[in-house]
Amino acid sequence: MQYKLCSKLRNQKKVLKTLNNDKVGDLTIKSIEAEAGLDDCQRLLDQQPIDSNLRIHEKELISCYTTTLKAEEYLLMEKSRIQWLKAGDRNSSYFFKAINGNRKRSKIHTITRDDGSLIEGDILVKKEAIRHFQTILGYSRPVSHGIGTTLSNIIDKAPGPDGFNAYFFKITWDIVGKDVIDAVQEFFRSGLLLKELNATIFALVPKVPNPFKMKDFRPISCCNTLYKIIAKIIANRIKPCLPDIISPSQSAFVAGRCIGYNILLVQELMRNYHKDASCPRLALKVDLMKAFDMVHWGFLLETLAAFHFPPKVIMWIKACLTTPKFSISINRELAGFFFGKRGLRQGDPMSPYLFVVAMGVLSKILAKHIEDSSSFKFHWRCDKIKLSHLYFSDDLIMLCHGSLSSARVVKAALDDFSLLSGLHANHAKSNIFTSGVSLTINQQLINLFGYMVGSLPIPYLGIPIISSRLRLRDCSPLVDRVSGRLASWLNRGLSYAGRLQLIVSVLTSLQVFWASYLCLPKKVLNIIEQKFRSFLWRGIEGDSKGAKICWLDICLPKKEGGLGINDLSSWNKALVIRHIWILSYGTNNLWSSWIKAYHLKDPNLWEAKTPYTPARWNSQSRVAILSGTKLLDRTVRMSQKNIWFGCYLLLLGLTRSAFSQCLLPWFASRNS
Repeated sequence: MQYKLCSKLRNQKKVLKTLNNDKVGDLTIKSIEAEAGLDDCQRLLDQQPIDSNLRIHEKELISCYTTTLKAEEYLLMEKSRIQWLKAGDRNSSYFFKAINGNRKRSKIHTITRDDGSLIEGDILVKKEAIRHFQTILGYSRPVSHGIGTTLSNIIDKAPGPDGFNAYFFKITWDIVGKDVIDAVQEFFRSGLLLKELNATIFALVPKVPNPFKMKDFRPISCCNTLYKIIAKIIANRIKPCLPDIISPSQSAFVAGRCIGYNILLVQELMRNYHKDASCPRLALKVDLMKAFDMVHWGFLLETLAAFHFPPKVIMWIKACLTTPKFSISINRELAGFFFGKRGLRQGDPMSPYLFVVAMGVLSKILAKHIEDSSSFKFHWRCDKIKLSHLYFSDDLIMLCHGSLSSARVVKAALDDFSLLSGLHANHAKSNIFTSGVSLTINQQLINLFGYMVGSLPIPYLGIPIISSRLRLRDCSPLVDRVSGRLASWLNRGLSYAGRLQLIVSVLTSLQVFWASYLCLPKKVLNIIEQKFRSFLWRGIEGDSKGAKICWLDICLPKKEGGLGINDLSSWNKALVIRHIWILSYGTNNLWSSWIKAYHLKDPNLWEAKTPYTPARWNSQSRVAILSGTKLLDRTVRMSQKNIWFGCYLLLLGLTRSAFSQCLLPWFASRNS
């Protein structure tokens, strides 16, 4: 069945290419020809205005020209990968700029080898890419309606080596659906996967602004759609098991957990690291070298068996892991066709969940070493919840007491995990942080791990980890990111409507992540809003046109006469208050367990005393208290009764319920 489907797709590709060349052709040339024909017709109409045949012909030419323009613009939009633009002027010139910019950025002219020698030219660059990824990957150590549903959940992105993306299968499902279902069901019956289906193209995405070595590129796998369906079905069977087998310290790709819990916890635990604290502390920010690419398949399969995954599921996963062949896309051409013997593909629907399972072994090893050690001590304020590490996928934070004996336990666990999994720390990118330890112990700890000595602030999951109060300079990466996006030459072709759409859909979202976990300084919010105003009214050219209306009116919802841009200060407060709601009503998680263990002694959140430290929890408490006061007043006014109704709510402990039903929806509606 798999071979039958692949043969049909190969034949269909030839037919579609011929159809595209014969019937569609070059849309740019067609639009120019249609415009020229329309111009000729309209010139004749100027000479013979009462000719009815010419008028009919003009209408036909206008319809042809409009249709060709729309098709050309849609094609350019697909090539440019612009997703935020929804309405506005024709943007063909804008899309052309985006396409040319994407091509220039992705073009690899020169590359530096590991020995420092420089090579250039497409042929030599392709050979170096094949050699590099063969080195990394080449060392060893359902039912029918469910298949259709899985396909509908696959994003219409770049196709795999067969040339057919998910969109093709969706719109032709009535024709190809039966063959797809038969091929997928054959795999789950036999456990055999045709190698042609598992062929993969590596698209090289730069990890740094100016890459000059192959290791500066991240290989993103473009898999065939049929393989994605199979892998996604397996992934959907794995996901429900993860909360039961994965440590609470892992917050990536596990249902009910989010990246924010790690950020909030690390921010609190590393507070005052710049001071000479009374309790010695040690924190490690471990960067795993080529994490997805280095996982040993044998280790992963043994781990799945140890977690009691069914043998048939392990057989399916093994077939998917061990059968791919890789080609590398270099300057829009394919190079190489080689097998891999280890690693998980970034772009494979299964890979994130399998990697989380592999990292789960580290938690087990570390827990075993801690249990067997009589000298290990937990990090400051980690003993009550037995917290020794936090990780989000491969972003790893290790925490322990700042003593040599505790550090040795952590080092032994990391070494054992590396030996089993093939995942090793990148010493050049990993950092060690100490607080309250002597100079002698500090140097011994540095020598033990061999990591670079870190200094705060340091980025962690997109947020700066600081040890003191949040200041303007700590937020400079956020301000610079907004400024860089605004200053981009790519935005020069935008009208007022286009600039508004960019602010609403892209620029506002840049600061939402920061605002979700930090009470941003007012000065930072004012600077960002000032940039928004200048961009909206004057564009990037900086002409003399000023504001047309008050910014507060601009931030009103569209139904109230505004333009729907969020007021950053109000939105920041609403996002912070969300964490207070999580403490009251959210599911139990590592962060809320830590807060309740060390700061929230009183189960009634509104009667809890605001602690002196940490400052971030203090700031969130102040926002909650302010919001609770305003909420009570708003609740009383909305009740249309008297003050005793508000007191009655407070006495019965129903203020929290009113909080979740009144304040949060109010914030959301005012800023949507």
